[in-house]
Amino acid sequence: MRRYAALVSDLHKLVTAVDVQSVEECVWLPNSLLSAISSSQMRAALRKARAQRVARLLSDTLPTLESPAKGDLSNSTPLVEVLERTRVDGLDMRLRWQMQGDQFRRVAVLWGRGIDGRTPESRQRREEIGRAHPEFFAFPAPLPQAHHGRKEFNHFAPNFVYKYVKAPSLTIAELQAVAGKVHAEIEQLRDEDS
Repeated sequence: MRRYAALVSDLHKLVTAVDVQSVEECVWLPNSLLSAISSSQMRAALRKARAQRVARLLSDTLPTLESPAKGDLSNSTPLVEVLERTRVDGLDMRLRWQMQGDQFRRVAVLWGRGIDGRTPESRQRREEIGRAHPEFFAFPAPLPQAHHGRKEFNHFAPNFVYKYVKAPSLTIAELQAVAGKVHAEIEQLRDEDS
C-alpha cells in the first residue's frame, strides 16, 4: 500500500506540473522538467496533457469559438489548434491556426474542384487562393512577421496550405491574445460573407 500511495503521490505531482499556473509562463513545458524524466512515453504523455490544458484554457478564454480548441501530440510534438469554418469568394473553407512545438501556423483548408488533391495543379490552385488572400496568413503581434520555410507556402496534401513563424518562447498570455485576434479576423470574414 505504501508503494501505491507513493506512486499515486508522484503521479499527482507530475500531472500538476502540466497545469497552467500563470499566463506568464511559456506555452510548453520547460526542457528542465522534461529532461528529468527518463521515460520517453511519460514525457510524451506530459506534453500531450499540457497541450490539452492549454487548449482548455483557450476555449474558456474564447467562448465564441465554433468548436473548442484541440490539444494533442503530433510527431511527438505538442499541438494546440483551432479550426473554424467560413466562406470567402464563394468557397467554403476552414481557417485554422496551430501551435505545434515552436511553430505558429496559419492554415487554410480548401476543397472543391481542382483545389484539393496531390497534383501539382491542385497545389498551384491552393497557392493562388493563398496569394489572393494574404489575410489568411497574417501573423498578429507579438508573433514575428516574416514567415519561415523555404517556399512561399507549405502544404499538407490533399487540402492544406499554410505559413508559419517560429515562436519558441510564446507565453500563454501571448497565445491567448494571438488566438483572440485570429478568431476576430475569421468572424469578420464570416460577417462579410453574410
